[in-house]
Amino acid sequence: MGGSQISGRFGDGYLDWLRALHPGSHGNADLCAHFFRRADALLGPQGTIGLIATNTIGQGDTRATGLRYLLGEREYVIYEAVRDLAWPGAGATVTVSIVHLRRGRAAEQAVSVRLHEPDAPRYREVAVIDSRLRAKPERSDPHKLGQQRQSELPRLQGLWTRASCLSPGDAQE
Repeated sequence: MGGSQISGRFGDGYLDWLRALHPGSHGNADLCAHFFRRADALLGPQGTIGLIATNTIGQGDTRATGLRYLLGEREYVIYEAVRDLAWPGAGATVTVSIVHLRRGRAAEQAVSVRLHEPDAPRYREVAVIDSRLRAKPERSDPHKLGQQRQSELPRLQGLWTRASCLSPGDAQE
């Protein structure tokens, strides 16, 4: 349940409260990201967190509000994760992720990092797990290029000759 669903179900005040409680959180993030942020607030300077979440925890605004924030701002390390797991049981069409994080002395004493990926028969040891729940180092998100007025953009200037134009026949080839 994310953004507009949270507002629709619990009212705008609840979403506003979550965003105030968790600075830097995104209004479109799923509720599960706020569970991770709340667990962080309760944990204190060291220890571990392990939660089951919808698989959106490693995607988009939910990832940015939850895991990316915890790894970047709060210095957590993901030490075990299952990225996509079909929820067991008849009729359930939910895909979940299981994420274990640690920080402080618990993170310093880490011995192994394990990731279970879709269609893999078992966990495998990896060097690191990023906020996308992949065996890669964390990297920053892409940023939008600055908006420039058309008059500020460089213009292509030069001599246009017949040699720089294609004939219809050449274009077909």
